[in-house]
Amino acid sequence: MLTAAQQDARRHGLGGSDAAAALGLSPYRTPLDVYMEKVGEQEPPDLRDRNAVLWGNLLEDAVAREYARRTGVKVRRRNRTVHHPDLPWLLGNIDREIVGERKLLEVKTTGYWPGRSLGKDGTDEVPDAWLVQVHHYLLATGYRAADIAALIGGQELRIYPVAFDQELADMLVERERWFWEECVEKRMPPPPTTVEDLALLFREDSGGTVETNPSVSQAVADLKAVKHQQKELDARAKDAEFLIKEHLGEAATLVDADGHTLATWKTQTATRLDQTRLRTEEPDTFARFSSESTYRVLRLK
Repeated sequence: MLTAAQQDARRHGLGGSDAAAALGLSPYRTPLDVYMEKVGEQEPPDLRDRNAVLWGNLLEDAVAREYARRTGVKVRRRNRTVHHPDLPWLLGNIDREIVGERKLLEVKTTGYWPGRSLGKDGTDEVPDAWLVQVHHYLLATGYRAADIAALIGGQELRIYPVAFDQELADMLVERERWFWEECVEKRMPPPPTTVEDLALLFREDSGGTVETNPSVSQAVADLKAVKHQQKELDARAKDAEFLIKEHLGEAATLVDADGHTLATWKTQTATRLDQTRLRTEEPDTFARFSSESTYRVLRLK
């Protein structure tokens, strides 16, 4: 887990996880997310309580120790942010380095199902985002080799050696330099890539009007057709759900002729905030913990 000082340093440059996101390779953050964080328009997401992040932090030491045992090397933390000697915005916080070698260790923890897409132990068949992150660290440290120790499903450790790829490194420097110097420093956001990006970039309308073009007119027609299909599918789903629940009645489980479970309808209890009652009985409390948000709604005419 990064210290407060390391987190502050990341605001003034691109870290390893920033690199993959800035190149559009992260499933969790877009290039625009990274840009908004670096220019101070939004705070980085607090991921500490997410299960994957929580367990990743807790298991990092254990994975590093087992890696050292299997490979017969010693590893150590590097408790400071490392910077590229010529590119001050290219920085990183590596997990471990191999004692006596110019080599780093990146620790990963992933679930069983995501782990099925990884290659066999000893190969370099890992996600592009991992390769980009490791090469970012290699550039920052000047090292030319790394291992990725990945714990899969909490019970299988695979080691993926990564050799320095000059072509990939050159591409990475070019893309990151453009992102930092042309986007962040000049306050020019990168192109949006998701609907969420557009909502972030264009938070309020100007009241103006624009004329369509052939591709946008086709998009409107496509969206209308899809929404109509969704309504039909929702109606079919409701009808099917009604028949299943009516047949179950008070029973909890539906089985086929061979006894295989087809569906369950079991009682569950959940606690939810009664906002209507809170607003009525404790209006001051409701107002104190309420916040106003601004958003735009797309409606097809």
